[in-house]
Amino acid sequence: MAMYSSLVIQRWLLSFVLNNIMITLMMKRTTLGLTILLGSMVYGAAFAEQVSSTADQKAVAVTIYNNNLAMVRDQRQLSLSLDNNTVAFEGVSALIKPETASLGSKTQPNPIQMIEQSFEFDLLSPNALLEASVGKTITVVNTNPATGEQIKRRGTVLSTQGGVVLQFDDSIETNPQGQFIFDALPKGVRARPTLVMQLDNQREGVQELELNYLTGGLSWEANYVATLADDEQSLDINAWVTLSNQSGADYDNAELQLVAGDINQVSPKPQMVNMADGKAMVRASADREFATSEVFDYHLYQLNRSTDLNNNQTKQIALLGAASVPVNKSYVLQLDPYFHTNRGQALQDNLKVSTQLRFMNDEKSGLGSALPRGTVRFYQNNDDGRALFIGEDRIDHSPKNKAVTLSPGSAFDITAKREQIAFEQLPKILSYRSNFKSTSTTTIYNAKTTAVTVRVEENLLGKWSVEDGPQPDEKNANSAVWLVEIPAESETSLTYTVKMRY
Repeated sequence: MAMYSSLVIQRWLLSFVLNNIMITLMMKRTTLGLTILLGSMVYGAAFAEQVSSTADQKAVAVTIYNNNLAMVRDQRQLSLSLDNNTVAFEGVSALIKPETASLGSKTQPNPIQMIEQSFEFDLLSPNALLEASVGKTITVVNTNPATGEQIKRRGTVLSTQGGVVLQFDDSIETNPQGQFIFDALPKGVRARPTLVMQLDNQREGVQELELNYLTGGLSWEANYVATLADDEQSLDINAWVTLSNQSGADYDNAELQLVAGDINQVSPKPQMVNMADGKAMVRASADREFATSEVFDYHLYQLNRSTDLNNNQTKQIALLGAASVPVNKSYVLQLDPYFHTNRGQALQDNLKVSTQLRFMNDEKSGLGSALPRGTVRFYQNNDDGRALFIGEDRIDHSPKNKAVTLSPGSAFDITAKREQIAFEQLPKILSYRSNFKSTSTTTIYNAKTTAVTVRVEENLLGKWSVEDGPQPDEKNANSAVWLVEIPAESETSLTYTVKMRY
């Protein structure tokens, strides 16, 4: 009996010990789980934002397009933690298109995955601080002018609409006097435009990162200075690239590329040259600053050195220069294509005759490279040797080995008038709505002391033919051209009948 009782007691003690061990293990497991959970919460909260300023920048490259668009490649050196990182990139363009931003590592392929990004452009200012502090408590400090004693009051910002409304312990006041002191910088208010990225990083340590994005606010245009020789047989041409930076960011020591061409975008000029005389004229360097190449269907101009592109700055860089480019001067009278379409047209008096200058963009002429779109300003020396501005015109993107024709203005001493002599409505033919004949006379006056030849150009509608007059010297499906010689201080008339149906 005693042995049996002793055995029962032993079994009970063993069960008690085992149960306590299990309870202890369960408590330790629970404690461990809580420790892991709390640790992960602390760990997650410890991912403080890392601010990257332009001091981290190792290189920057800017590619500017013609239509107020640029691509920025910003290389920075940063030390990243393993896994989650939050990086605030300061110094990006204020006009960045954040949806175009991408980030990569040049240190190791694909160690970074971008999880989330935001562009914060609510810039630091007294108003921004107040607006971001609505519902929060700030300190208002007033100084007694007699004693210098500072009186501090704590108040809650209720509103900033039309002024500041603060609630103190005993009152609500509008626009209280004093200095506002904030406990901390409100979230989302930045000293400068900032792109904030949350990253998943698979390589701990220092990395060379490249941030790429598209932005507005950067543009460029070609500006040409063309000096016409005294004999009007040649031109000296100098081209400049005019750069404008209104993007809200500086690009120091930047690699610069320019793209000439009309790129397609789904969504949606500086005038720097002002020459007073020949002495003030600055010529482009004979050694071209830009190397040219082709990419896709566009032309790329690569600056052979780095340059600074400061915000709110317009600067010029020499693009090309050529001397004694052969040029052909001509006079052109363009006639109204609808003059013939109705009976009883009014007299068109004092018609303008434009002066045109034509040159070849080829190596033989001293050029021979793609000329980007821009403004060409023409100058010619007067009898005193001073350069006078004689007009300007726009040049479109012009490939090499193509003729370029520009019109600086209208000839003062060459004028014209046009009048309708006869009009006859003809029977309709087949599906043509209109069928008629019209006779006109164009008289050209030359007040110069030398004879001139005027190119008379007329665009004609539908199916046409010239009757009862001189046949065109040139013609195609839509136009007719007559070369009319006018003696010095004289006039010449051109009369013909046009038959049209359309």
